[in-house]
This record gives sequence, structure tokens and C-alpha cells, in this order.
Amino acid sequence: MVRGELKTTVKPKLSLSVLLKQDVELLNKNSEQLEQILEEEEKQNPYITHVVKRTPRWFFQEQDKKPKEAVARNSLMEEISKQISLEFDHIDKEIALEILYRCDENGFFKDSIEEIARLYGVSSEYVEDIREFIMTEIEPVGVASRNLEEFIKVQLQEMYPKQVEFHERVLNAIKTGKLDEDVKEAISHLRLKPIEDEGSASAVARVDLLLEHDGENWYIFIQEDFLELQIEEDAHPQDDIEKEKLRRAKNIKLILDIRRRVLRHIGEAIVKRQEGFLLRNEPLKTLTVKEVAESSQVSMSTVSRIINSRYAKTPAGIYPLRFFFVKESKVGMSKEELMRAIKEVLQENTSISDGKVAQMLKGRGIDIARRTVAKYRKLLGLR
Repeated sequence: MVRGELKTTVKPKLSLSVLLKQDVELLNKNSEQLEQILEEEEKQNPYITHVVKRTPRWFFQEQDKKPKEAVARNSLMEEISKQISLEFDHIDKEIALEILYRCDENGFFKDSIEEIARLYGVSSEYVEDIREFIMTEIEPVGVASRNLEEFIKVQLQEMYPKQVEFHERVLNAIKTGKLDEDVKEAISHLRLKPIEDEGSASAVARVDLLLEHDGENWYIFIQEDFLELQIEEDAHPQDDIEKEKLRRAKNIKLILDIRRRVLRHIGEAIVKRQEGFLLRNEPLKTLTVKEVAESSQVSMSTVSRIINSRYAKTPAGIYPLRFFFVKESKVGMSKEELMRAIKEVLQENTSISDGKVAQMLKGRGIDIARRTVAKYRKLLGLR
């Protein structure tokens, strides 16, 4: 399931022909370059009144990790264990530590409450009460959350106590991608993992798209959702120079909106089509620029510009957005899927001919020519 899925309706395709080349060039910039341009524009253009940046730290990917990263995590686990020892005693302490040790490397509890209850001869409700205490009262807050949604709720309760309606508004905004100013401010302070890696900040690379999976749902975060451009919409400049500055300000805002919308469609397309790769290291499936262009109601060239020089942070690592776009082969499969199918056939008998491989694949519903088998077999090194 994709959180933040857009309900799209068919609209006329947006044309960028009304924009000047220098405006359209903004589509080619990554989020960091765009921020720098906006800062310069704010200084030079009186109709751009404010550039608001609230970039959450999860968009910064630390490249140079400390060599003792595992030790740092172990130290945090030891600190949490000490807190548990102070808060609990006897069997409650044993159950609390059992819950902690069954959390994954990010601090999420993915195990069975019922199994722990049977192990210690208590009710599931008893164990669940202890888990909830750890989640809400032990530092860092949120350890032993079941998933990202529960973790976000815990953080919101701590930051905005008794504002239940606002908590729901933030969660709904994350799911739909419709963020107002108050919501952006709240989200910019959230963490996405109860236990985060400690790393060196000496060299960082910023990603444009964050695709997060909590074991149940996908969450799509776009860095530019936290970048806001405020302009004087109702200004009435008199001379041509001032009119040009106002036109430029309005066009920059328009392009920022286009970038956000298309990036969200790209994120949705990636998690739907490439989930197997992201979570299970399966081959990439066919995904074309044309598909995303049609779903987001822009031209293929606009999508192509936006995926250039941009990166997504995913459960499988950091990849250029273009990496996820795979052309379909003549047999209706991606190159990676086709190569895996050939490899599976050859695992049974590496000495069979290309023609025999093609025949066996046809038996699986894959209509492939002998020459195509020969080409991919050579790439696989299975001659």
C-alpha cells in the first residue's frame, strides 16, 4: 500500500511553452542547486518576499560513517537497558528487555507480543502495556514502535500534547502529500527511525526523494515540500523591467509546483513498480518516462529533466531516479527480468543450446528469439 497516493483526474497536459528557457532550466536543477538559485533570486528580485526552508535532516545522507558505528548503536542500547532497569523490576524488567532485544536495528518492534506473553506466562495485554511504556517514557522516545505511523504519533504527542486533531491532520497530510505551513513545521522536526545511525557530518549528500517502508506501508517524502517561495502576487509594476521581475517570480513558483507534483508521481511509480527490487532485491521491472508523464499530465521532456541529477533514498540504498526507469524489451519484460529467467533455465543445465533455452522459455510464456538468448547469455557469462 502506498501512503500519499494521489487521486488523479484527467486534465489537459500542462504546457511549458509560455515559460522562457531560463525558467525551464530550473527543472534540471536538483533541490540543493534550486535553493541556491532561490536565495540569489530573493536578493535580486523585490517580488520574491521570502524563501522558507525547513529541510528535515533525513534528506541529508551521511557518506563518511564513523568506523565505530556499530559500537555507537550498542552504547545506545546499553543506555536504554539502564533506563529499563531503573523503571522496571522482577519479571517486568525481563519482559521489557525482551521487547528491546527483539527490536530491529532501527528500533522498531516487529516481533510477536503473544510469543513473549507465552514465554513469560502472562497475558498479551500485560506485555503490550510494557511495550507502550517503553515507547512513550524511555529515551529516545519511540523505541519499540510497531511501525512508522505509530512512531510519528508518539512524537507528535510529545511535541503537541493534547492536540489530537492536529496529530491527525499531520498524519493525513503525510499520507496525501498535501502540506500546509503548520504541518510542514511539525514534520521538519520528526525523526523517521527511533534509533538512527551516528555518522560524521564532514561530507554529506542530499537526496531529493525519500521512499520509506515500515513493513506495512510506503511513505513518500519530497524535499521540496519543505521549500516555500512567497511572492507579491498582487503587485502592479509599471515599467518593463519590473514587469519582467514579477513574471520571473511567478514562473519560478509555477515551476516549483510542477517539480513537486511530478516528483510525487515519480515516487509513487517507483514504489508500485519496483517494490520487489526495493524490498527483496528482485530484478527491476519496466517503467517508462512516458507512463509518469501521462499520470502527472506533463510532457515526457519535463519528466526527463526532473529525473536528471536527482537521487532517491530507499530501503535498498541511494540511487539516481533515472536508475528506476527501465525500458521494456521486445518480449514485454525488462532486461533484468529476462536475464533472470534465462539464468534460471541455465541453472538446470548450463550446456543446453540457445535454441533449447528459447524453447523452454516459450513454455513459460516468454516468446524470445534464439539470438536474443545468445546475447543475454553472453552478458551473463554463461556460454
